[in-house]
Amino acid sequence: MKAFKKRLKLTRLDAESGLGHGPMSSGRRSGILSIAPPNQFPKAVWDELVRRGRLKYVGHGQYEPTVS
Repeated sequence: MKAFKKRLKLTRLDAESGLGHGPMSSGRRSGILSIAPPNQFPKAVWDELVRRGRLKYVGHGQYEPTVS
């Protein structure tokens, strides 16, 4: 779960730090809600986290964290 949260955080930061924002703008929030989990762990790990209710499978290999 720790690896998933770190990957999600880095993906969001990458999307938010893109160029193309005006210098006087307040920035924008990332609309990224789900990601493909890190491939260092087998799919069985992510399926178990879904079974326990920690993640939600949203299709096409994408997972999102559940609201706790």
